[in-house]
This record gives sequence, structure tokens and C-alpha cells, in this order.
Amino acid sequence: MARQNVPWSELPQDPISIILTRLDVIDVLSFSSTCKSWGNVCRNLKATILKSGTLTMITSRSVHDTSLHEDGLEDGAFGIHVVDAAKSFDCKHKFLMKKSWIGGKDDWLVTTDGSCDMQLVNPITGDVTPLPTLNTSDKYVLEESQQIHVVFEHTHNIRRVVLCQTPSSPNGHFAIALFDDGLMACTGHGQSDWKTFTHPTQLFSGCYTYYPEVWLDAIVHHGRVVAVNEGGYLYSWSMHDPEAYPIKLTTPEFSQEHDTQVYYLATSPNDELLLVCVHGEHRRYFEPSLRMVVSEQDRIEQPAAISIHVYDDIENVWLRTQFIGAGLSLFLGLNCPFYGRWSNVEADRVYIASMCDNDSVIFSMDSSEAENSIEKRNYPIKKESRLIDGMSIRTPMWFRPTVPFLDGIKEKDNVEQL
Repeated sequence: MARQNVPWSELPQDPISIILTRLDVIDVLSFSSTCKSWGNVCRNLKATILKSGTLTMITSRSVHDTSLHEDGLEDGAFGIHVVDAAKSFDCKHKFLMKKSWIGGKDDWLVTTDGSCDMQLVNPITGDVTPLPTLNTSDKYVLEESQQIHVVFEHTHNIRRVVLCQTPSSPNGHFAIALFDDGLMACTGHGQSDWKTFTHPTQLFSGCYTYYPEVWLDAIVHHGRVVAVNEGGYLYSWSMHDPEAYPIKLTTPEFSQEHDTQVYYLATSPNDELLLVCVHGEHRRYFEPSLRMVVSEQDRIEQPAAISIHVYDDIENVWLRTQFIGAGLSLFLGLNCPFYGRWSNVEADRVYIASMCDNDSVIFSMDSSEAENSIEKRNYPIKKESRLIDGMSIRTPMWFRPTVPFLDGIKEKDNVEQL
């Protein structure tokens, strides 16, 4: 009797159910989005499927010590916490073996290894886009012995990579690297190197160039790169001509009640430029956590208040705003900023991932309140399933799956959807 080949999409449910038992929640999402019939099978078998756009936090898997193996760095293991469903999952991906993320947007991660070999990785689709080696950055030629790298000690050359556009964007990816010595560089689709931005305050010591101020955050807004430094000063460059001398923007008036501030950039739901300032008490004895990347935001020990300023580009002034509106909340951290609305997530809040040794710090922006209420939140469901236990070599970051096939599924049809 001739052997009959059966298409994968027509396999009976029993063997598919066996396959599903061996998949983690990220693999199931990838599996279910392969074709409509597989998606239907996953729902019929009540597999856990993350709905497209689900608010999650990606971080190290459950650990009880800080060894690289237990933290998941060696075998590519990581944790996913679904915030509004209060569920945690351990996952694994081959492209995260011996790597960590230093930025991201939606479900794309900027990953790096110990030699700063950076890639854009989508753990759901398996797509990978290599980024140029940092040794190709013009004006910043390094000797082989001085290769820019991320190490596991307390000092780091690179702070983060801001992923402004992913490879899924119509114009391809665009990324900005921020360094702990004040250097800032960018690369994009079709480019084979990193272009350094002209620093407005660079100085020359006779041996090398250095920068008095380092950049805390950067964003692309209306075709221009806007960056804010640790002093709260803002500058703007054309994203197509980073070597041009930048335009200095005005600086908002900040409260001097607290001894330190850190800054984040975002855009409003109306596409206005936003500057978010967190006020707090300085960490007197700054000991960076055991993480791949340490940022200046870690220097705040106790957050006290938050202020949001909207830029009026016509009048060249910043206006203070007291609320976000439209029932939305703003999510900041290593990720590209985004807004969202979920049933079990408080609205009119600013959620900042990985601040003050917490998974997230939440600031209320309810205009009816006299001042911001602040909540520090970790995401333990049960002690044994908590994603973060003590220090983590990977920095917690907001993560949003985006699977086009699932976008058309109605909420009530998502069996066990989170």
C-alpha cells in the first residue's frame, strides 16, 4: 500500500497535543500563528496562547542564586510574566544562549554577547537581523584590545540600545546605541556601520575625546533624533545626518525639592514629544545589580515624584501635564515606549520597568490626586514561580507579542488566552 503524505495542517489532534506539551508559551504562540488550522487546534486543546498585544515582562527565569547557569544565560532560558493575567512562564530560545537583551520594541529584542556581537531577535518568529559590529563606528576606531564589550562585572561600556524601528517596520530597523562615556551612535536598515552623533559638549584632552555629560535616553520624533542627557538638557539631530551639529531645545523647569532626577523620552498618544522626569533620592552607595547593562536610572534609591512635560515645537516651550488620558498607561524602561489599555492593569499610570531594584515602579497620573501615588511592584505569583529572586543578570523589560494572525481572533474565542 502506497504511503500517504498528510499535510501538517491536517494532522490529527492527538500527535499535535503531544507536541504542545513540549512547547513553552512563546513556542505555542509561534506554533499557533503558523496557520489557521494549527491555531484552531491550539484553541480546541485549550493551549495557553498569548493574545497579540498582551502586556508581558521578559526577564530572567526563576533563580535562587546568581550563577549564569541558574539564571538561564547559558542555555537561553528566560521568564515571561503576563501582567494582567498574573501568570508566569519559563521559556527558552536558542538565540538567547549566552546572550542578554539591552533594548527592544514590541516582540523584538536587541541582544548581545560578551563581545558585543549584537542582533535583533524575534523569539516568536525566529527572525534574526545582525547589527554591524561596533568597531565599525566612525570617529571611534578601537584597537582590538579595546573592543567595546559588555561584561559581567560592575562597569560597562554600553548602556543600552534604543530600538526605534524594528525590521518589521516599512522602512526597516533603526537603532541608537548609548554609551557610558557620552558617545551616541546609530545604525539602520541597509547600513553596514554605526554613525556617531556630534556631541555638543565634547572636549579633547590631548589624547582622546571625552564628554562631560552622558545621554540617558533618545527617541526618533518627526524624522529627528532627540536625546536627553543626565543634566536634563535636550538636543536634536536629523536621523539622516547625525554628524551635523545638533539643535539645542529648551529645558523644562524642574522642581528642586529632591536631590536627583532621571529622564525618559516618549511621544504622547497625539504624537507630541514628551519628557518624563522621575524625582527622587540619590543612592548614596551605588552598587549596580549583577546585570548585563547598568544605567544611570539605577542611581535613584527612592522615587518621590514624577513629572511629564509636553513639547510645543511652535513656541519652543515645555508644558507640564498632569494626566495621560483616554484610559491609557505609559510603559517605559529598556523598551521603546508604548501605551496600552488592559482590563486588569490600572489606567492613567506610568509603569517603569527595573527601577530601584524592583520589577517595576508605578506612578499614578490621576489629575484628581494632589500628588502622584507611587507603588513598587514585583510579580511573584508563588514564591517558587517568581521570575526574579534577588539580583538578575538580565534587566526586566516590557515585551509585547505581535502576531498578525491572532489580531483577528475575538476575545471570547481565545480559550485560555491571557
